[in-house]
Amino acid sequence: MTWPLHLAAIISIESAIDHAGSETSWMSEFRAIYATSKQSISAFLSGPGERRQFADVVPMGEPAEMMEIELLWFDWGPSWANTSSRSLWGFPVHCACWDIMVAVRPGQLPNVQHLFDLCRSFPVQGAINFGHNYGGAVPYEARTILSLGEEPWLNPTPTIRSEPQYKCNPFYDPELTRLFQQDSAVSPEGSYLPTVDPAVTFSGHKVNFTRGESDHFNKLPNEILLSLLYYLPSPSVASLKLASRVYAAIVLPDRFWFSRFWPDQEFEHVFEAIQHAALWGRRWKLLFDSVKDLHHRLITRNAMSNRKRVWELAKSLQALLDEVGEGPCAGDPVCSFFEPNAPLDDCICWATASRNLKSPIEIFGSGSRSLFERLLVLPSEIIAIFISTIEVSGHCYISGLRLELDDGETSVLGYIYPRNETLVTWDATTTTRVSIAGFHVAQSNQGVSALAILSTEGYLSNWVGEIQGIPKRRLTIDLIEDGCSDPARFLKGGFDVIFLSISVSTDTEPSSILPDPAASLRNTAAWLPDIPDPNLFFMGEDYQGDLPLTIITFDGSNGKNLRDFVISIWSQDGEIYGIKISYDHLLDGPKTLLLGDELLDAPVDEVDRCDISIDYANGEYITGMEIFERNRASMALKLSTNWDRAEQYIPGKPNLQRTDWRKQSLYPIGTVVGFYGYH
Repeated sequence: MTWPLHLAAIISIESAIDHAGSETSWMSEFRAIYATSKQSISAFLSGPGERRQFADVVPMGEPAEMMEIELLWFDWGPSWANTSSRSLWGFPVHCACWDIMVAVRPGQLPNVQHLFDLCRSFPVQGAINFGHNYGGAVPYEARTILSLGEEPWLNPTPTIRSEPQYKCNPFYDPELTRLFQQDSAVSPEGSYLPTVDPAVTFSGHKVNFTRGESDHFNKLPNEILLSLLYYLPSPSVASLKLASRVYAAIVLPDRFWFSRFWPDQEFEHVFEAIQHAALWGRRWKLLFDSVKDLHHRLITRNAMSNRKRVWELAKSLQALLDEVGEGPCAGDPVCSFFEPNAPLDDCICWATASRNLKSPIEIFGSGSRSLFERLLVLPSEIIAIFISTIEVSGHCYISGLRLELDDGETSVLGYIYPRNETLVTWDATTTTRVSIAGFHVAQSNQGVSALAILSTEGYLSNWVGEIQGIPKRRLTIDLIEDGCSDPARFLKGGFDVIFLSISVSTDTEPSSILPDPAASLRNTAAWLPDIPDPNLFFMGEDYQGDLPLTIITFDGSNGKNLRDFVISIWSQDGEIYGIKISYDHLLDGPKTLLLGDELLDAPVDEVDRCDISIDYANGEYITGMEIFERNRASMALKLSTNWDRAEQYIPGKPNLQRTDWRKQSLYPIGTVVGFYGYH
């Protein structure tokens, strides 16, 4: 389901903690990653807590005293102000899931502070939305209304516990435990007992081929052939043995079956295999077959499936913790809600790019929330700029910038990951020294996905990050459309583990703010698919929202190559949902352009469509339009052309009540070359 079109030219989840004594007793056992007071953000790990009838409690002090804790707190507004200043608050994790987190990195406990900060960084929808559905354990909302680039909402209803898989303890399974408690001298009848040395793995030496036949693997030494087997997934090994006579002749060694329990192999989640390696030495094929049997047997397959699900989640979270823990958030701290004692910034005016950024006193149910603000004084001349990226929930985000200066010094803002750094480049027309005027920013609801640097000479660098299908906007101090611009003096970022907002400022008043809101819309809004050409002008109401504006022009990216086309309009329940432009031929793009939604998933009898042809070949063009709206939704549309032709489209019933409609009349001096809007 989508909006009507508005037109203009961690591992566990709080809701899955059961009460003690329930059928799934392991789900009543949880630890908390918590802070000790409202003013504190220093994190601690509790011992096993309890879910009681009216409160959640965790042990504190020596001897342990059970104290009440607020779990999954997501706003610091009026309700938080009414709680005790000594209230414990934090985030829960099942004890079983915590034990798996520990098993992912043997001998290395997860960093509690970094985990606490991560939990504070993601929205709470009954469960923390890390950008996934917990491996299917938490369904998404069935009828969530999403804007472009928005993530679906979680719906952690109690019905998820009705599926047997999710009731099973992911850490402890009696059958799996029994397998690793067997006497190493006892083997079931018919078990695999290797009869060859693990290092000797061939039925013979090099395979002899008849004339004309070849196998490139025949040239490799045995050690390399074996190493390839150890690191390939099992399906690839099977394919390789079918495709190569050399590999077909190999008897898989015991070490190969041992490698099936290595990281990134199919049974890595059976971490007990590595812990008991001495017990199973030279009998790994037997263990492999036994574990495979557990994954298929009726009484154990749900437990093994849940183990694998939680293991994958824990591994993904630990990988993110590893990256976050590489260094601090660089830059000068700026006073904010979570760092109230940091200095205030003294800048006169900030231009900021952010999307769906929640303040700490707002309910954090979607979008993002800044934990830290950092400031950087920008050098006047920079010889190289590097941008760091980080992957979160399968998406690339910007984490920091590193600027290299003439004297060999560097200036840094945010989190720097040397192995994930990309050098910013310009074309040959750019000088070797750069002053930053601003940025082009690709930004989803979760943070900054990509950056391109705008120099004071008006040149734009390459994009660094993920830009496909992500709204983009222009960020400068003075909103100059082209040519030279004043350099930005200060750069500020709002962070959790990535850039959430980016701001530029100067120490003087901006020199050339454009007075017309419609003219400056190109610089203040987020756009799809790209930031519009500077030669285009926009008519319509001033727009200040977070939803991206989508633009379609009748021909070409700048509307200069006008040809015959057909305008198709879709509506449902009396509201316009989409407009599509269709051509017989187009010089620099596809044959159709869509603004909004074609309602392809809606029942055919509920969708209304109207087609309007424009005869540009014989000199007809659109001179203006009237839009009729109700509650920001487009209800009707009227197009006028230079042939004194007016085409009006009013979806729905003819006697539809229209007294509450509001009309926008858009008749420019120039030619209408496209539409823009949000949905």
